[in-house]
Parts: sequence; C-alpha cells; structure tokens
Amino acid sequence: MIKSIKAALSVGDVIVVRPVAEVKDLYDDKDAYDAKAEKEVPSGVQLFRLEQEPELQSAVVSIDPSKQYLVAMVGGYDFDANEFNRAFQACRQPGSSFKPVVYSASLEILDPPYTEATVIVDSPVVEDDPLNQTRWKPQNYTEEFKGDVLVRTALTNSMNIPAVKTFAKVGIKKMTEWARHLGITTAINQDFSAALGSSCVYPWELANLYTTFNRQGLRKDTYFVRKVEDRFGRTLEDHTSYDDPWSPLSDRVAAGYARLFDTGERVMTPETAWILLDLLRNVVREGTGAPANRLGKPAAGKTGTTNDSFDAWFSGFTRDLVSVAWVGYDLNPHPLGRYETGGRAALPIWLGYMKPALGSRPQPEFEPAPEADVLKLRIDLKTGKIAPPGSKNSEDMWFKRGTEPKDVEPEKGTVAPTDFFQQN
Repeated sequence: MIKSIKAALSVGDVIVVRPVAEVKDLYDDKDAYDAKAEKEVPSGVQLFRLEQEPELQSAVVSIDPSKQYLVAMVGGYDFDANEFNRAFQACRQPGSSFKPVVYSASLEILDPPYTEATVIVDSPVVEDDPLNQTRWKPQNYTEEFKGDVLVRTALTNSMNIPAVKTFAKVGIKKMTEWARHLGITTAINQDFSAALGSSCVYPWELANLYTTFNRQGLRKDTYFVRKVEDRFGRTLEDHTSYDDPWSPLSDRVAAGYARLFDTGERVMTPETAWILLDLLRNVVREGTGAPANRLGKPAAGKTGTTNDSFDAWFSGFTRDLVSVAWVGYDLNPHPLGRYETGGRAALPIWLGYMKPALGSRPQPEFEPAPEADVLKLRIDLKTGKIAPPGSKNSEDMWFKRGTEPKDVEPEKGTVAPTDFFQQN
C-alpha cells in the first residue's frame, strides 16, 4: 500500500485522476468513511481520486427468461483498447458455478435419486492417475472436513468433497451426457476435477444454463435481434415477445401467436428443477451467495471460484432476470488474490447491474411449477431425518413425492426404538 505520495510520484509524472465532489466519494467502501477526514480538507479545494487502467477484465451476460431476449452484454473493460468479447469468446473455468449441474444429475439420474436430505460423507479423497503418474487430493475452501453433511448443506456452502463424491456416484460418462443435455457444448474433462468446474465454459453459455434453471427445466432459445425487415418493410424475422411494452401491438399479437408453439425443450423433470432451484435459493439465503440479499428481492444463484482464484463468478437470477458476472485476467499472469472469491469479486458486479436493471419492479418469490409433484418437510440438518416439533437445527426442504425420508429424528433426551439395545 502507498503510504507516501512523494515515494510514488514525481514532478512531471502523468497520472489518471477523476474529480469528485465530496471527501466521501474518495472511498470505495462507504462504511470506511470517517467524518473526521472532512475536517482535514481545506474548504474550496478541488478533490481528485487516483484512477488507473485495470489489468483485470470482466464480462456480464443478462437474459430475460420470459421474453427470451438478451438484455445486456459486456465483453470487457474497453472495446477500443481490446475488441475481444469475453462474454462470447472467452472459455473460462466456471469453478463452483458448475456444481448445480452435478447435483441436478444426482437428483434426476441416480436410482434411488439424491434428495436435499441425502447424507454425504465429507472426508478426504485421493484419486491416482497412473497414466500421468499424478495424485489428486481435492480440498474444501476452508481446508476442513465436516463428516456427514446433507446435499443442501454441501451446495449452500459450496463444499468441494461432497461435489466430487456426487460426481463419482453419477459417473464421468453420464455426467458428460447430462451436461450436454443441459446445453453445455464445450468439452468436459474426463476426470473427477470436472465436478469442481475445471472444464471451461463461455459466460454466454453459463447464462443460458442458469436461464434453464430459472425456467424450472425448460430450455429455450435466446434472441439477440428482435425483428428484421427488408427495405420494403417486409418482415424477414420476428422474435417479438407478446409482453414487450416497446413493440407495436401488431407485432406483439403476431409474436404471441407464434410463441404458443414455442414450448421449449424440457431437460429436467419439474420436480428435479424445483428442488435444484430451492437449493440455489438457499445459497443466497444463507450460503456463499448471501451478499446478493442486498438486492432486496428474492434471488437464487451460485458463486464460482477456481483454483488459486484465477476466475471468479456469480451466476444468479430473480423471477424476471438472469445475469452472470465473470472476473479474471486474459492470460492469468497471477491469481486475483487469496480472498478474491466469486462472492467477493464477481457478486458486487452482479449487484451493481441488477439493482438498476430491475429498479422498483417487484420480484415475487419462487414457487414450484403446478405440475411438480413435490412436498415440503422439516428436516434435521445433521441426520437428514424428519425433525421433531420445535427442533432448532432444522430447515424446510422439498422432495419428489415418494423420495422423502420416513424416519423421525428422536427428540433430545429420548431413545429411538431401533437404538434401544445399543444403549449402555
């Protein structure tokens, strides 16, 4: 950190500055502003904030899931300086943003299927690769092991070991086929590291994936151009949404009729899609995506951070808008920083866009699709069993009907009949 301006700057140096009106505007973090600093600045003095051309790059992709419009796209810091469009051309490792693909496969493919209350053992894993003579020992971000954890806990806290074990349970081949089924076109690494997002994806493609999650399993096209006419005014292509307030009524009526036949492709059952959405909602409620609560509207999503923090992501959505933010270097000269996770580096960008994009428009809470045959139960967070009345260490979880747990966790101080002969 610069402690002396004289040591950093000399007379004749050219620097980039931005004029600001008040002392508090000099601070990135408004909470760090100290009113005493105001008194140290003479009145009438023009204040300037030191600026610099960033070494980092970023990309944002935003989609309206209902209208199927590409709402916004940012491909980098400065198009004039570099025309490379990172939103569509940069294939980057998604990190933990890929974990919902893993858990959705376990909810849909496995027999019996995983549930939110499935217990996974968070313990060390070692994978040997005899071909390359390497050994892989994945770790959680906290470098700790928690023992038995529920699927809900594992995804909420973005734990790595449970994701790897779930990936292995599904199998590499089936996981690859499932990723293709959901719309991922880039190559999937044929090893267990793919569970942690080691296979690169394009931000645009990840945004489409999360839009499918938003639609509860319905995959549809996203449109870049609303309408194309020739020089005689004849319509060559029209993707107008029936509820587009900026389009003329004639276009909306015609497009509304056309959309009746655009039902999309169902890539997940309504039950799987809703349970996954509920898990992503919980990531924002109380997990790694908790800063997204500052949006002030119901949101769901997932953070993503790669090894050594070379890439940071936040992929999230409300009912009306899906947005993905990525931060990283083009050539990875060095990591972002030890603590620069998706929740710290990318999520603020997502928030900075979503707040004005949604404005005062209310966003209703998510609800299961009418055709989803699911039920909700209060579950003990340690055992995955039905929680007794008044249990504090429990949460509401959703289940496909027929997959819900049957056992009830005994109240404290009582002994379950099945454990009676195990007591001393």
